[in-house]
Amino acid sequence: NVAHIFLHHKGVGPQQIEASLAQLTGDIVAGRTALSNETNVVLAGIHDAMEDVLSKTELSFKEDQREVNRTYDAIKDCDQNVGEGMYSELATRTTTKELSHHECRVAEKRMKESMVSRCDKYQSAIAQATPPAFPT
Repeated sequence: NVAHIFLHHKGVGPQQIEASLAQLTGDIVAGRTALSNETNVVLAGIHDAMEDVLSKTELSFKEDQREVNRTYDAIKDCDQNVGEGMYSELATRTTTKELSHHECRVAEKRMKESMVSRCDKYQSAIAQATPPAFPT
């Protein structure tokens, strides 16, 4: 009896309950049986339990979605704040480093030109110098 299985379902798995419901549905459609009051009560209980599960699932989903949305918004706000602050800071740092690098290259070029000039003067002085004569 289907109602008996539903009312005393300890140790009965979902597959057995599903099979019993399929059998009951087939018998009702074929006109071999009618729903008893006991079976109607059990089916109403199943319906109410499923409505409760669906309602709680929907509520839980909505709460979870609100939490996901709050977290997403917080990350988005943080990303924008960090991005706006960091971009200008990085741009300033980069510009400062580029200027410092350029100034260093200009100074390096001047030092090289000065060294080349002094080396040229030194080579010229050596080439023009005549060593003193030593007595023989």
